[in-house]
Amino acid sequence: MERIMRGAQLVGWKANELVQRATKLKNHVSEVGMRTFKRKTKISAKKEDEWARRITAIDTRRCLDVGMLPENVQHKRQKRDASHDNYRQFFSSPVQSAVLEMSHIRHSSHIF
Repeated sequence: MERIMRGAQLVGWKANELVQRATKLKNHVSEVGMRTFKRKTKISAKKEDEWARRITAIDTRRCLDVGMLPENVQHKRQKRDASHDNYRQFFSSPVQSAVLEMSHIRHSSHIF
């Protein structure tokens, strides 16, 4: 009705379909861009511990997708947590730091 009032004529239905497809594609691309932008802002606003939990969940899922057994994934996580605790204890007292340093030297000698 508006086209009739303005005096505009449709050239053909094919042209309109092409325009609609092009705009849908453009809208889809802009929506994906906005989705990724919103996700990045949400991730950057998270606290460090939430971010670490999210990364751990992604790593665990990736290990399971590759084909690792769930027991091995759990063992890997426990091993990583234990090494992180050792790192935290490293600076707690001079005696512990000396013992841990000697154990690290002993374990690293197996590499060579």
